[in-house]
Amino acid sequence: MLLGWPALAALTGAILLGPPKSQLRGPLAGLVLVFGVPAMLLAGFLSTGTDGPEPRVDAEAAAPGRTDRRLVVVTAAGYLDPVRCVYVHDGSRLLERRWLAGCFNGDAEESGLAEAVWAAGDRVRMTTVGGEAHEVAVGADGRPYRTVGAR
Repeated sequence: MLLGWPALAALTGAILLGPPKSQLRGPLAGLVLVFGVPAMLLAGFLSTGTDGPEPRVDAEAAAPGRTDRRLVVVTAAGYLDPVRCVYVHDGSRLLERRWLAGCFNGDAEESGLAEAVWAAGDRVRMTTVGGEAHEVAVGADGRPYRTVGAR
């Protein structure tokens, strides 16, 4: 992507400055620009589809009384603000399933995630910076019964 625009300009310039008596210079340069500019714009748009760096694990906690269930807090870079998500991982490391329990605005003063803990072996408590607590029950299969979020 970095060298795409200069390469397109160099190719167009080479065509226009090519053989002096060729009548194909103008139409050929036009075709290169007609197809090259939209292709570069599309490539630039598609390359912004990633959310940035890989999400980072901020905290992990095993469920009380269970060795096969973990609570994992992950921070991912969003388009504008970081997003902190809380997941319940159920099962052994090779065959575990990952269930979303909640997502929060990572740097909001009132609705950012302050803490995520196990309230019991089958309940997760997520507390925002503003003090609002969200408790989510977890089923026998490890799937939270609801997903919460704060904006």
